Amino acid sequence: MIKANLVSVDNSAAEDEGKKIMFPELNTLGFKRSMKIQGTITVFNNPNDFYVQVNSQEIVNNISKLSVKLKDYDGVIQEDYIPSKGEVCAAKYSLDQTWYRVLIQDVDIIKKSAQVLYIDYGNGENTSLHRIKRLHKDIGVFPPCAIKCCVANVITAMKEWDSNCSSTVVSLLMGKCCSLTIVDVLMDEMTAFAVDVVLPDSVVVLYRDVIIGYKSWNPMSDAKD
Repeated sequence: MIKANLVSVDNSAAEDEGKKIMFPELNTLGFKRSMKIQGTITVFNNPNDFYVQVNSQEIVNNISKLSVKLKDYDGVIQEDYIPSKGEVCAAKYSLDQTWYRVLIQDVDIIKKSAQVLYIDYGNGENTSLHRIKRLHKDIGVFPPCAIKCCVANVITAMKEWDSNCSSTVVSLLMGKCCSLTIVDVLMDEMTAFAVDVVLPDSVVVLYRDVIIGYKSWNPMSDAKD
């Protein structure tokens, strides 16, 4: 009887080991409307698409644990692993050759590559499948350490953002600590947050400098007109 139980436990562990972890299975940070949070802007594509790494002790602890657990992935052997769209995996980042968690956004079997999003930082890249490995269950459950955001009450005025404006704004915002108030929670491939953003050095910086090439709803500017 004891031997049978041991076999059952071993089979269950093997099944867990081979199971894909899909993005909706990850824990969440539990953010809701009207909540105020502090964070650091890690990626800024435009006012409708930027990422903030949350400043909290929970996130600091999670990043530390992830770094330790992912450090051993060079020794993990997974022959010809094919990830699925929507799966959370481990991928080796091309710039620093370090393993991080990623969301698989698209897979090209012919080219043996995948488009990935580094969910704890917000940056993405197209990478070779041989640089992607299945994530162990104990690592996958941590909530993403970076949240996807858009500036509340802003709509796109043009399909592409002016490149000069983009580079100027990126240099202005990257790595800056900010205060966020969650205006709305948007459900998509991954949860996004419509936020009001305040930077320490300027309360109105996002209306004055960032929303260039965009049409924004701003009661203060309407009042002045």
